[in-house]
Amino acid sequence: MSSSDRTPGSSATNTPELDYRAIFAASPTAYLLVRADAPRWTILAASDEYCRITRQKRENLVGRGTFEVFPESHGTESSHGKHNVRSSFEVALSMSGRIVLPIQRYDLPPAADGDGYAEHYWRMSSAPVQGAHEGAVAVLHAVENVTEQILASRAQDEAIAAARTAEDRLRTVFSDAPVGIAVLRGPEHRFESANKSYIDVVGRGSLIGKTVREAFPDLEGQGIYPALDKAYATGTPFVAEEMLIKLDRNDDGVLLDSYFDFVYQPLRDPSGSVEGIAVIITDVTTIALARRSAEQRERSTSELNEALVSQQTELETLNAHLQEQAMEMEQRTEEAQTLSEELDAANQALRTSAESANVAREAAESANKTKADFLAAMSHELRTPLNAISGYAQLMEMGLHGPITDQQRTSLERIRRSHMVLARLVEDVLSFARIDSGHVEYNLTDVPLDALLDGVEALVSPQLELKRLGYSYCHIDSHVTVRADRDKVEQIMLNLLSNAIKFTDAGSVVVECDMTASEIKVRVRDTGRGIPANKLQSIFEPFVQVESGLKRGAGGTGLGLAISRELARGMSGDIIAESVEGDGAVFTLVLLRRN
Repeated sequence: MSSSDRTPGSSATNTPELDYRAIFAASPTAYLLVRADAPRWTILAASDEYCRITRQKRENLVGRGTFEVFPESHGTESSHGKHNVRSSFEVALSMSGRIVLPIQRYDLPPAADGDGYAEHYWRMSSAPVQGAHEGAVAVLHAVENVTEQILASRAQDEAIAAARTAEDRLRTVFSDAPVGIAVLRGPEHRFESANKSYIDVVGRGSLIGKTVREAFPDLEGQGIYPALDKAYATGTPFVAEEMLIKLDRNDDGVLLDSYFDFVYQPLRDPSGSVEGIAVIITDVTTIALARRSAEQRERSTSELNEALVSQQTELETLNAHLQEQAMEMEQRTEEAQTLSEELDAANQALRTSAESANVAREAAESANKTKADFLAAMSHELRTPLNAISGYAQLMEMGLHGPITDQQRTSLERIRRSHMVLARLVEDVLSFARIDSGHVEYNLTDVPLDALLDGVEALVSPQLELKRLGYSYCHIDSHVTVRADRDKVEQIMLNLLSNAIKFTDAGSVVVECDMTASEIKVRVRDTGRGIPANKLQSIFEPFVQVESGLKRGAGGTGLGLAISRELARGMSGDIIAESVEGDGAVFTLVLLRRN
């Protein structure tokens, strides 16, 4: 560089030479320097950043007209970007000031490995470059790629619009849903919203802002408040099917029996904490009452059909017997056509046989009635003296007839135990008679199983203490229920436990449960003598015992297991026996879970 090229006043020894073109090229801003030679607007220089973001090479830019390199945008049919940029050049020169354009869309051709034009948006400005003497000689055009911001803003707008649409749809669904829906907030369960179906179902208006207890004081003591409190406290949904609720639905003070399907679904805030409960309710009163009526009709029809089938069987048997006699009469008639006396005798025999059949049928009916009367009389005649024996033994043991010795007290205790055994035998015979005659009725309800099993221990504890046996019960969830007759289940468990204690001389008796989605198995396990393999099925037959004869070690009629299995099957369950002789036995009671 010669001294004539240096800036006046500069020192060759102190000031380094500046390469302004290199500084321009390396600018972090995307610049394009354009000569003021409209309409060509020749490109004089381009920064590295400009070449990078527009995907152009510098040698393809410098020396060419601006709009020769950048025609109208490929991706838009009505783009005015070319016109807007040209106008910014002209205005910047005429006003001698910087012009900022609105954001422009100009799509770029694909990258080397791309496919199709890519949508791009740009923020642009143009500023004049003054010459030394002749005024503005060029335009400095600055470009910033704002595609990501524009697309992000668009996506956000679309997401907001979609969210609003979804919210409107949700509100429509909530309002027009055919089931009752309400939203409760806070631990006091205050109504935030309720749709028309909910208000129609419960027969109450003006719910919003009230707590459940304020809106429905008539629900006190019906289990609704505790269910809501538990769902809110634990975050566990509450579901009820055909729940009977007494509700003042007409606002006249009269509580009506109604059946509802309920769902209490906890609602959580972003942190995961429960902040409210969504209530979904359906009035199924008509369906529940119709089904119960249908079930009653079905039971009545079934009983009638059974009676008709029984009568039909009897008639068919009688008819077959009569047909056999008729054939015999015809044969005799053919053989004795010439003998009228024999024919008369055969006819007489036929009449006699028919009368005998009627007599036999009447005798059978009389026998059945006699059996029923006998069992009823035996119930009274045996229990009365048994109760008297027990009562007098207790009076003697209390000393009301004078002091008694220890030996007498022991004898009275034996009398008391013998009374209990004999009373149990009488009850077993009567139970079997009722089962055999089909007169057992089942009151099926939802029975909490843990409480029932926990309570039977007290009923057998005297037997356990007498034989010095251990006893344990493995508790289950207190909310687990079975569909059964509570009294029948308790009777079965007493039979199974009494048998286990009776045939166990040392060790313990254990009650444990396991369950599936549809059934629960209650196992009574003992450490007693066990049951031979060839007896595992026959022990369920009436009057069958493992030990027979006068030398058997345990008493009883052999009816307990037969009664227990029939009662279990009457509740759609069963009893299964497992044992290895000499190594204890396991009796499993199978019950259906609540549906």
